[in-house]
Amino acid sequence: MIPLNKRIMFCHFKFLTSNSLVFIYALQWLLMWVMGDH
Repeated sequence: MIPLNKRIMFCHFKFLTSNSLVFIYALQWLLMWVMGDH
């Protein structure tokens, strides 16, 4: 059986990787908006 803290770390890792894609997409969109604004 996997230790609890390892399982929690794995869940957080999965959550962060899926969220980082959204974050990168939002960051690119924001950068395009800022560059296009000037």
